[in-house]
Amino acid sequence: MGAWSSRILLNAVAHRLLQVGHGLGNRKPATRVSLIGWLSSLVLLVTLCQQIRVQWRSRESRGVSTWLFGGQLAASSGFAVYSYLLHNWVFLATNLLLVANAAVGQWVTLRNRRTAQAGQLRASSGTQPAGHPG
Repeated sequence: MGAWSSRILLNAVAHRLLQVGHGLGNRKPATRVSLIGWLSSLVLLVTLCQQIRVQWRSRESRGVSTWLFGGQLAASSGFAVYSYLLHNWVFLATNLLLVANAAVGQWVTLRNRRTAQAGQLRASSGTQPAGHPG
């Protein structure tokens, strides 16, 4: 996430925090409790997105278990349902975004592994990818 898009995201979250208390339709000023929840969720999401960004750019997923994102996907899906049933909108929004994050993370990890395996096969057979001089 670039600096410009991070600022837009932070401004949107801050604007939303000033409009909403604990519930979606509740138009009262945010309480300190909900502010703590929203800011903590933002920190978690930015941290996880940054990790996926690093994996995407480096094309490396060594040491990252596919169980990490599979487990995150299952747990976040369950927590999203649980949060909805409790009408806890902070955690519902957070867990729905964590579901998306886990899906992207799993895709990036699998893509990186396929790319690495293809590179190892090319190296062992002595062939170069199309368009690359040998």
